[in-house]
Order: sequence, then C-alpha cells, then structure tokens
Amino acid sequence: MYSILPSEFALRIILGGMFLLSAASKGTDITRFSRLIEGILDQSSIASISNFSDFSGAIAVFILLTELVLGAMLLFGIRIKLAAIISLLTLSVFTIITLGVSKNISAGDCGCFGILLPRSAKLSVIENIIFMLIAASLMVGRNGINKPHTKLATLLVTIGVLWMGIFFLFPPTWSALKVGSNWREIDTKPPLQTEDSFYIWLMSPECLDCQNKTDLINHIADKNLSILALTDASQGRVSEYIYDWEPRFNLYRITDNKMKRFGLKLGTLISIDGGRVVRIWNFDEIDINDIVTYQKIEILN
Repeated sequence: MYSILPSEFALRIILGGMFLLSAASKGTDITRFSRLIEGILDQSSIASISNFSDFSGAIAVFILLTELVLGAMLLFGIRIKLAAIISLLTLSVFTIITLGVSKNISAGDCGCFGILLPRSAKLSVIENIIFMLIAASLMVGRNGINKPHTKLATLLVTIGVLWMGIFFLFPPTWSALKVGSNWREIDTKPPLQTEDSFYIWLMSPECLDCQNKTDLINHIADKNLSILALTDASQGRVSEYIYDWEPRFNLYRITDNKMKRFGLKLGTLISIDGGRVVRIWNFDEIDINDIVTYQKIEILN
C-alpha cells in the first residue's frame, strides 16, 4: 500500500485540527452555543424551521459531536475521503447560515469557535472557504495511509465528550448569568420580557430552602415589585406547591435545559432592568429591606 503524501498529511492535520479546536472551544460553553442556535432558528420566517428552536440544545450537541468525530477521523486517517465529503457539506451549511444571519450577529461574533475565540461573520466566511478548499483537495487526493489509528481516534472522541460533559455539569464563570448580562441571551420568549423591570427567582418546589424562602418572596411581591419564579418542576409538583404555600407571585415552568443556562444555584434572585441584569442576590443574601432599599435607589436614579 502506498504511503500518504506529506502535503495531504498536512492538510488532514489542518482541517482535523480546526474541527477539534472548534468543538473544544464551543464545548466549554454548550449552553451559550445552544442559545446561538436557538436565536438563529427563531429568526427564520418559515414556521417549520423556527419550531426547531425548542431543540437547540440537542442540535448543539449533535454539531459538537460531528466536529469531534470528523476531527478524529482526519487526524488519525480513518475514511479520509468520507470525512472530507462530510466536512465540505458541513462547512457549506455553516457558511450559508453565517451569511444569512450576519446582520443580526451580536457584537459581531458568529460564535463559530465559542466565546474564547471570537470571530466576525466576515472572517468566519473567509476561513470556511479556505477549509472547504482543503476538504475538496482531500476528496480528490490519493489518501493512502499505512494504518488508520482507530483506537486513538476513539480515545480522542471519548476525551472530547468528557471535556464537554465536565463544562456542561460545571458551567464556567463566563457562562453563568451575571451583572451586565443581556437577558435576551438567556430566553427570548414571553412572558419573561413583558415588563422593562422585573425580578426572576430561580426555584424548585422540591427545594426545602426555596420553600422556606416563599414567605419572604411573598413579602417582596407585596411591595408592588414584579417577581416571576422559574422552575423546571412538573406541572403536578407546581400545583402542589401553589396549594401548600399560596405564592403571591407568578410561577412559570421552563425546561431543565433552560434552567441550566443560568449557571446559578436554586434560590437566586435576579433583578432585570431594561433587558439587562443589574443585580443578583444569592440565596443567603436575599433580604427584604435590602431589596426594597435597592429598588428605591433604582427608581431615584
């Protein structure tokens, strides 16, 4: 069997390395990447496409796994022509989407390499074209290799999955919602933006600490402060909580995936003003006098 040409080896390393870098970078913040996908799908005027925004988390994971597998296949010489064909198709789709949403990209970052390696839409399209040419050249090349390293490729994919899993279970500081964050990056659907200024309480009816804080949150709501509690509990559990604790604030159910997007602990109270997060109280910091005083200062300012 003939051996691979050095130039083809270099092209495999470049293209495979790009996919691995992309997966590793976006994998440090899967929730933000899923928000990006959700926003792109929501922009579509075609209902059948926009409806897929509810599955943005699954789509994000599928894309990251695809990049991870393609990178491993190219790097270790497994079915190179097949990997090149899939790479070309994938990059073509990414390029078309980037061109289609370039006018609406937040802060000029396409999110192609995650928050750690920001890219403008223009730069991303140029890079994609270069990588598409590399993929095309691998499709028509000889692609000879003495022995595909299947075990090493499998090990690399496994490490990549563990890498993304760790960051998903333990969101990094840049992923968590914090003061100054744009609320619309977290959730773009009503009723979470029905008012300019409101409070969000992350809670669970099954959380004993949250149950014990219910009276305090009720008192805060009695001060004419608009509070919306978010939970990922079932409808039945929410109904039981409402019956047992009689909350005087609105309670809204969201998916477990969306709860994880906040990167904050249960019991956290968040102040939203003008679409921006202006203050966050941890569970132990929630105090009615502090919040009412803060609200008065906020109004005066």
